[in-house]
Amino acid sequence: MHIQYNIQGWTVGLVPGMEQAIVACDMASIFEECFKINPKSIRILRHVDDGLQVFSESWEGAKWLARRWWATFIDGTFREKYAQYTNYVKGYNEIYANSQTVEEVRQRVLMERALAHIWNTEYRVLPEYSHIRPVLGSAAIGNDIPEATAEVAVEFDCILSYHAYVYMPYGKRPVDEFKWRSGRIFGMYDRWKVKPKIVFTEGGPYESTKEGWRSHKCLGGNVDEYIAIMRTQMLEIMQTQAYKDGNVIAPPVWFTSDQGDRWKEYLTNANELKKLATMMSNTWIPNAGLPTPPPVVYQPMEVIGRYGLNIRKEPSINADRVGYLFRGSWFVPTERRVIGNDIWLQTGSLGWSAERYNGITYLRPYGVEIDLSGDY
Repeated sequence: MHIQYNIQGWTVGLVPGMEQAIVACDMASIFEECFKINPKSIRILRHVDDGLQVFSESWEGAKWLARRWWATFIDGTFREKYAQYTNYVKGYNEIYANSQTVEEVRQRVLMERALAHIWNTEYRVLPEYSHIRPVLGSAAIGNDIPEATAEVAVEFDCILSYHAYVYMPYGKRPVDEFKWRSGRIFGMYDRWKVKPKIVFTEGGPYESTKEGWRSHKCLGGNVDEYIAIMRTQMLEIMQTQAYKDGNVIAPPVWFTSDQGDRWKEYLTNANELKKLATMMSNTWIPNAGLPTPPPVVYQPMEVIGRYGLNIRKEPSINADRVGYLFRGSWFVPTERRVIGNDIWLQTGSLGWSAERYNGITYLRPYGVEIDLSGDY
């Protein structure tokens, strides 16, 4: 979860006993409750102040900036009340872009090294902070993290962050989206000689910076599709070498829980968080070097019924209607049942829809033309 405001009921998104990342923006006060509900939660504190994210050409200048950064939010109150419940503290956020010059990249890597160095030599040496590690990288979707930053992360016992948003323009996921966007860091990992630990500190479906999953340009607020694509992404992550190496410490964080209009197209309420958490607990398998995880079994299915398709509570035409799928929309099934001559697919947390019923086909593999001449 990604928490910017203490919304009512947010703790339903916590899964006891599961290694899930919780990013709190200047809200270390929530970590005690996180710990009590789920001691295995990975609690990451982010300080939000883009104006302080400046760089230096020199090592001494970078160290001065690093001291200023940490001192801005690591204070006596944090040390006394919240440090014991905090696992990680974030450095700068989204500082890399593939368009940057060699010098711009050099200064950013230098800053990451300074942040790690100052934390380890001036903070982590204190007993209250000895268990807290820095988070570096935090690259925006579709941008590369320099290998030199990965080397810093390994050298200074830090963890590397990536923002694993899934590009979903008008509910359609482009071919190779995982390779170039939401899973881009895994291509970097495979190329790097060093193999850092990875955490995802932001994520979820998006169309553009301001157009998140609630936007009509993305999923139109369809939480069922949100759940389906997050499940698919988790299964994809569990196929990567980084996961097999035991270097992915948790599934992606869902951006965001907040108030106001700034991120209104991304907001998740308590009921939605609970549904996402249920899916995550049923999907994600923590790995510290396990055998190859199970493959993705179900492919996305597209609604081709002329008038759309009902979602029913049970796989039966007589079951209560609990939702509706428009023609052209799609989802990733979580279960398939053949009942007589009919086929039903579970659409997620809501219920079931007919792939084929009474001789008529209502769903097809997404983007695949099929022969419907046999339909009655």
